[in-house]
Amino acid sequence: RCSRDWSSDVCSSDLYYLKGVNVETAKKRLVATDGHRMAAINDISLKDVPKAVGGATVYTKDNKYIDGQYPDVDRVLPTKHADNKVTVEVTPLGDHARGANKAWRYISSKMAAPIQLSIGDEKLSFNAKYIEDMTNIFRQMGYNKAEISMKEGKMYATSPDGKVQQVIMSMRDE
Repeated sequence: RCSRDWSSDVCSSDLYYLKGVNVETAKKRLVATDGHRMAAINDISLKDVPKAVGGATVYTKDNKYIDGQYPDVDRVLPTKHADNKVTVEVTPLGDHARGANKAWRYISSKMAAPIQLSIGDEKLSFNAKYIEDMTNIFRQMGYNKAEISMKEGKMYATSPDGKVQQVIMSMRDE
């Protein structure tokens, strides 16, 4: 049975490989995921990235290389936005998500604060921390705006020049 992750053909046996960083030297791309969200930074210098041991491609948060196959990033990242693409300023969106996350901690024992976003006919709930992190990546990379679209339970966000790409899964209804 496949889980509800990046696409219907990503199965639970693949989830172990959906946590970590993949350095794609040929494409000059750095990709990171935790299984619920993915960020890719394209066309970057990889000179400061440690060399993989024994050809491993995945680097985990506990500083270990995994000798395994990273998921097909090109299958996960959309090639274009859905029809409901909007341009947003990342600072106000990040501030809103940060505020929702702080308020949530006072009223709920659940870890994930939901934040509902609407674009066109799509209305989805996302983990506020994921939205905050997404906007932080854009700001840290020097972008004040991002292009965002939503479709099939996912948010796709890119920098205006396409150098930074992010996908976030919506929260499941409970």
